[in-house]
Amino acid sequence: SGETTSTNENPSHLFNTLGFKDVSLIVRSANGCTDQITKSFPVKLQSKAAFTTIDVCEGQEVAFTNASTVAAGNLVYEWRFGDGNTSLKTSPKHSYNVNGTTKTYLVTLVANVPGGCSDSITRPVTVNAASNAAFTVKVEGRNAIFTQTTTDVTNAYNWRFGDGSSAQTINPTYSYSNVDKGTFQACLGIINASGCLSESCNPVTINLVSV
Repeated sequence: SGETTSTNENPSHLFNTLGFKDVSLIVRSANGCTDQITKSFPVKLQSKAAFTTIDVCEGQEVAFTNASTVAAGNLVYEWRFGDGNTSLKTSPKHSYNVNGTTKTYLVTLVANVPGGCSDSITRPVTVNAASNAAFTVKVEGRNAIFTQTTTDVTNAYNWRFGDGSSAQTINPTYSYSNVDKGTFQACLGIINASGCLSESCNPVTINLVSV
């Protein structure tokens, strides 16, 4: 009547329906004697935990997309972000404070099904540090001498001098030609090898009138 049997000593079997199942073990000896025992055990729902995410730059939130499944019913979630923080949301976002140092966190998602069997998965996520774009400027006449300390050759530098001109050198000197007096907003943007952008701006004041 549709019953499944096995002659293996230690078999495994996949049940496709829920509820209590009766399993019988029958042992036959070489002389024809038999013995039998039957036990009943519950087959419960089994969840499958899964999620996706992508690495981010410092200052950006990490978005977690839940892809967990279960055959029936609703799942209850617990996220552990690897920095001591947790969440019970389905697909949360989380901000990490890496303080200028690239860090990788192990994130765990536990998918619980009430009255059933839970599952968990752990995946890494990396928060890439941005470069320090701070700089100083020294004005000599119409010339502005810019100095910053992030001299990694893998970085891309973009200086904007506030008058429409720009440069891509590490520490440029720029001449505000034909300017006797004025203040310009000079900015430096740095994109590092991880693709993370950092930016800093300082005013540059040219004043030859009072000289």
